[in-house]
Amino acid sequence: MDALRTAPTDPYAPPQIHEERVTPQAARLVAAVREGQRFYVVPYVYSLVFMTSRKNMGEGVYTVTEGNWPTGEMVRAALVTGLFGWWGIPWGFIWSVPTLIRLWGGGRDLTPAMLKEAVGKDEAKRILATAAKPKKPQVIWAVRAIVLAALCFPAALVGLYLKFVV
Repeated sequence: MDALRTAPTDPYAPPQIHEERVTPQAARLVAAVREGQRFYVVPYVYSLVFMTSRKNMGEGVYTVTEGNWPTGEMVRAALVTGLFGWWGIPWGFIWSVPTLIRLWGGGRDLTPAMLKEAVGKDEAKRILATAAKPKKPQVIWAVRAIVLAALCFPAALVGLYLKFVV
């Protein structure tokens, strides 16, 4: 089991890993990541004319494994952001685009930040490099279709405005 880093006596020596310094939470986290688990949030944006809000869909942080993705929340987040995220001035457009891009990738992966906090930056990189990653489900393409349509939505509105109003 991996452990927290301690300061070596030589400042230029690589970090030392000591088993006895592992907290139980860090040990469980490392074991879960090595088994292929990841921790994701599903962001969404909604706006009213002068008010825009960014939140996470559903229960907050989802434990993602092979075949266990929060696809329902991802679809809902893409629909809410695509339909209601753009309408805030000025933050609706500014926050909707990055949120839709994150949804395209399946949400925001919190695993690297959680590991970095638990075992340190270098050890977290090493663990993530060797750990199995869960495959994204086929339903992700439905989410990506919604995201693509949502990204085209403002351009279509501008085109319609220019064609019929101007």
